[in-house]
Order: sequence, then C-alpha cells, then structure tokens
Amino acid sequence: MSRTDRDVTRVVRSWLEEGVTALPDRVLDAVLDQLPATPQRRSWWTAWRTPIVNNTVRIALAATAVVVVALIGYQLLSGPTALAPGSGPSPTPTPTAAAAAAAAAAAAAAAAAASTVPLDTSTWTTFVSSRYGFSIAHPADWTEEPGDHDWTLDADAAWPNTAADKFTSPDGHIALAAWSVPVDLGTTVEEWIRAYCPLNTAPCTGIEERAEPIYAEVWDQHPGLLVQFTNDIQAFFLNADRIYVVASWRPEGEFDSRRLVEAFALSMCLGSPEYPCSVP
Repeated sequence: MSRTDRDVTRVVRSWLEEGVTALPDRVLDAVLDQLPATPQRRSWWTAWRTPIVNNTVRIALAATAVVVVALIGYQLLSGPTALAPGSGPSPTPTPTAAAAAAAAAAAAAAAAAASTVPLDTSTWTTFVSSRYGFSIAHPADWTEEPGDHDWTLDADAAWPNTAADKFTSPDGHIALAAWSVPVDLGTTVEEWIRAYCPLNTAPCTGIEERAEPIYAEVWDQHPGLLVQFTNDIQAFFLNADRIYVVASWRPEGEFDSRRLVEAFALSMCLGSPEYPCSVP
C-alpha cells in the first residue's frame, strides 16, 4: 500500500469510527481493505476527453462508496447478539430507513457534484467561422461542417438546416450547432427567443423562468441565457446587433449536453462578418 493509500485509509477509518456510522472493527477492516484496490470506472465520454475532477467530487464519491460498502458489510458480518435469560431470539439486523436514505442522499450529492465540473477544453481545436465571423472550440477529433448560407429566422429556424456551423462527434451520436443572425437595435435576447422558439422547439411558455445565466468568451464572461427545452438545450447571446446561438439537439442530461453547450459557449469569440475573430 502506498503512502497515499495509507493516508486515505487512516482518514476513512477515523471518519467511520468517530461519525454517526460507527461500526465494529471487523467491518472497518473489511471496508478499508477494499478501498486502495477498487478500480476507478471511466465515464462514457472519456473516450474523447477527460474532465477536470476536483477534490470535492473525489471526496463525495469516496464517501458514497464507503457508506454503501459499510452498510452491506455490517449486515453480512454482524452475528447474533447474546440472549438474556428468558428472552426470545434476536431479530436479524436489517438496514434502517434512515441508513438507506443517507446512502441515497450521498449518491445523489456525488452525482450532482460531478455534473458541475467543467469539461477540460485545453486540447480542443479552434474553428473560425468564415460565414459568421465568430470563433469556437471543439474536441480535436470532431468533424466541422461549415454552414453554406446565411441563417435567417424565416427559412432556417427549423432543424436540421445547412446554414448553421455544425460539429459532430466521431461516432455521430453528438452534434452541436452554432450560428448568428443580425437583429434590429434595441431587440432583447428574451424577445428574440420568444419569436424563435415556436419555429424551432418546445415548450415556449415560461422561458424567462426557465432561463439560466451562461457566459461566452472566457476572458470577459459575456452574459447570455441557457434554456432547456424538451429535446434540446440552447444558449443565446446578444452582442451589438447580432444574436449568437449554440445548440445541442439532445436533452440536458443526455450525452452531457449541458456541459458541452457551456464549454462550447465559453470558448467562443463573438466576432461578426464585419469584424471576424482570429486564432492567436
């Protein structure tokens, strides 16, 4: 066992012995013997990119594993208790509702923490749109499909269309699109989304209540709105007299759509046909 493994084991043993889940020594030993040897599973998207996982996520996942293993170990290793004179047989120990709820809550907390970790975009490739002037990064092994005409609300709001710049994963299961369109000065991003939504997606009610903040351009955090629809999730930005859209045609939780949209958007430079971005 390495020094790091010994440190982790010591911390976990202390937590189990001192916390509300105090267990017999033989249970502690059985649980702790398994910790250093437990392999880490790789999530589906590590085939094309490994995310940055912070200490909070590691601790949450480890705590969840310890709680679940400890509960199972306790049930397997606990023997019958001694009987007092005249007493009946002791009932077989069963997990309590509180223990089961604690394990479920720990698992949910770990999953929620993992879903907030940004994707690592350090090896992504930057694409500069010759049609729209913006730049945007994508995984290096994804396919670029530039739009072949200027996007307009009347002709191209329905998906699929060939006006948007499109980026597709190697297996073809994930695609994101990006485009921009000029708008009248004074138009708000909320007004534009309300006009766009009925032509493209659903539901179109309560958009302001569902919308969440999102940012483009990592250097100045240009604000926009992220909106989850039934079968897609899209980000909208207003810069001068243009609306910029980044869209994933998958539900929020499928293929990590939300974090992909956030990563694509944050990598953008909101250039225009008149003032295009350039790759450093």
